[in-house]
Amino acid sequence: MKRRKVIKYTIIYVLYIALVSALTYVMVYFIRNNGIYPSGSDTMYHVYRGQYVYESIMNSDFYPLINQYWYNGVELLRYWPWFTAYLMAFFNYICDGDIFNGYVMYVSFIFVAGSISWAYIGGRLKRPLLGAAMGILWFLTPNNLYALFGEGNLPRALSMVFLPLLFFCIYNYYLNGRTYELVGIIITTTLIVMCHLGYAGMVILSIVVFMVIYCIINSGMIVKSLKILISILLGFLITGIYMIPSFY
Repeated sequence: MKRRKVIKYTIIYVLYIALVSALTYVMVYFIRNNGIYPSGSDTMYHVYRGQYVYESIMNSDFYPLINQYWYNGVELLRYWPWFTAYLMAFFNYICDGDIFNGYVMYVSFIFVAGSISWAYIGGRLKRPLLGAAMGILWFLTPNNLYALFGEGNLPRALSMVFLPLLFFCIYNYYLNGRTYELVGIIITTTLIVMCHLGYAGMVILSIVVFMVIYCIINSGMIVKSLKILISILLGFLITGIYMIPSFY
C-alpha cells in the first residue's frame, strides 16, 4: 500500500512539473508579446535597482549605497529590502546583463516557486492534487496578478511565495504543537520582511487579530498563540539591522 502511494505521488509530481514548465513557457510568451512589456507602474524602478546592484557586484561593490541618478542621490537599498534587488541581479547575471530577460526570469521564478510552495503543502496534507491545483491558481488570483503586472510591486509579488508557507506553519503548530513549525514561522516571516516590510506588517497584524479572536473562542490556545507571536517577532528581529534604518 505504501509503495503504491509513493508511485502515485511520483506520477502526480512528475506530471505537475511538466504542467508548470509548459505554463511557464506560455506565460513568458504572453509577457513578451503583450505590447506593454514589462508592465506595472513601479516595475522599472525595481528592474533598475536589480541592474544597479548587478553592475555594482561586477565592479566588486557587493553592497552599493548611494546612487547619484536616483532621486538626485539616495541609498538605493535603504527604503526597500534588498532581497528582490539581489535576486533580480542574480537573474541579470544569468542573462548576461539583459535586464528584460532578467525580469522575465524573475516573474517565472515567482510562478514556479509559488507552485512548489503549494505542492509542498499539498504533500504534507496528503492532498497532492489539491496542492498542485492551488499552486497554479495562486499565481492567477487577482490580487497577485495586480501586484505583479498592475502595480509592478515586484517585492510584494515575491512575498506571496512565502505567505502560504507561513499560514501553513501556523496552522500546523496549532494542530500538533511541534517545535519545528515555530522554526518555519521564523524563517518565513524573515523572508516576507526581506521582500516587503510594509506588507509583512499588514500580514502580521491580520494574524494577530485572528489569534485574538481564536483565543477568545478557544481559551486553551493562549500559550500556543503566544509562542507563535514570539516566533513572528523573532523573524522581525533577525532583520533588525536592515529594518531600523529603513524607517528613517
